[in-house]
Order: sequence, then structure tokens, then C-alpha cells
Amino acid sequence: MITFTAMLRDDVRPYLRGIFRSLPKGVRKRLSPFRDSYVENDIPNARRRLLSSIQPVAEQISQAAALHNGERVFVDCGFNKGEVLQGFIDNLPTGFKYYGFEVNEPLFAEFAHNLRLRNPGIVSLQFRAVCDHDGEIEFYASGVDHGLVIGEATTIIGGMPADAERYARPQMAKSVDFSKWVNKIVQEHTIGQQPPYLVVKMDIEGAEYLVLEHMNKMGTLGMINYLIIEYHSYLFEGKQRQEYEAREDHVRDLLAKAAVQVHQWG
Repeated sequence: MITFTAMLRDDVRPYLRGIFRSLPKGVRKRLSPFRDSYVENDIPNARRRLLSSIQPVAEQISQAAALHNGERVFVDCGFNKGEVLQGFIDNLPTGFKYYGFEVNEPLFAEFAHNLRLRNPGIVSLQFRAVCDHDGEIEFYASGVDHGLVIGEATTIIGGMPADAERYARPQMAKSVDFSKWVNKIVQEHTIGQQPPYLVVKMDIEGAEYLVLEHMNKMGTLGMINYLIIEYHSYLFEGKQRQEYEAREDHVRDLLAKAAVQVHQWG
């Protein structure tokens, strides 16, 4: 009975999450303390679920990378507390070089430090916002701790009603033109004429559309071999949600045309 209950909970959880995200903002706000309390108490099970979701993806990547003669690179856009990145490090074969980006350094500095200590020589982390240009950009922070991750913690996209009261005061962060950076990394890890096998995990709270559209424009989208992505159109409401859902469909088409293997996360 216990096993069946656990399986049932895992099965219905995505549907409950979708229902919660579709509720009016005021209702979500009233229910959030109950959700947060449950998530915090569910950390052991959450870690088990995370591992079970990482393992089959890591297996797919491992099989594809084994057929590739070049170097292997994994880039985590939005490494958060590092739980997901560490999960892939533990489940992918040796030989990968890992890079990671986050926006909010005060919030995530300790987690980044621990990741570097645990994985010396193979992990390089930066506190810059993955974007379509180099320089500086405003970001919005909520810092709401949801167990294994700090949920909806930082975004460079304004107007997210899901957490409007927490996203109201923007801060400044350094930004990186991800298209330019990917081109540079691919060149650095190219041996002869063989580019690296490039895996990108992208969980950047609504900025994925901006970044991937820019990469397509600059001709670097096809440099990605395997993309693990979470789309965030659900964070918007009304006309904005319609706009981002349309952009999501467009990005899916772009990725298909660029022959990028995609795994949708979350």
C-alpha cells in the first residue's frame, strides 16, 4: 500500500502543479505557505524523484556522447543550489567539462563554493545572467526556498504575476551573450575539425525564449547537441501568456530545424 501510494503521488504531482499554476494570483498567494511547508518536509522524497528523473536523461546523453569522437561539455544555465548539476555529474561518464551560470551571487555563492570543492578541476561557475548581450541587466529576485531549489529565484524577465509582489524591485547583474559564449566554448573544445558534444540545461525563468531566438539568429543554435529545458510561459497571465506560448511554439520549431535533441524538464 505504501509503495502504491508513493507511486500515485509521483504520478499526480505534475497535474497538481499545473492546477496550482493556473489558479488566480490571490488564491496562489493564500495557498503558498501550505505548498512551501509540504515541499520542505518532502525533501528526501524530492531528492529520490530528482535522481530518478536525471538518470534516464543521463543515460541518453551518455549513449549519444559515446558515438561522438570529440570532447564533452555540459552547461547548466540556472544551477540554483546545484542539486541538478551534481546529479548529472554523478550520473554521466567521466570526461565531461562542466560550466554553470546563475544570476544572484549573494543567494547562491555558498552553493557554488560547495560545488567547486566537491568537483575540483571539472566545474567552472559564473555569476552572470544568460542573455542576448554582454554588459549589465536588471533582474528580479524572489528567493523563495522550495526544498532542493530556490523556486522562481531570479529572472531577467519582468511582468511575472505569479510572484509579482516579490519581483517588484529589480537589481543589477552582469549579463553574458550566451550565443557568443557558446561559440567561444565550442572553439576552445574543438579538436582538429571535431567540435565537442555540447549539452545545455536551461532553466532561466522565462529568458529561454530570448536566448534561443538570439542563438538562432546568430547561427549558434545548432552547436547544441542536447538541450534540457524548462519552459516558463505558465508564469505569465493574459496576453503575456499568449505571447509567450506563441514564442514557445516558435522556439520548438527552431530547435527541430536545428536538429537539437530536446528533453523538456519540469
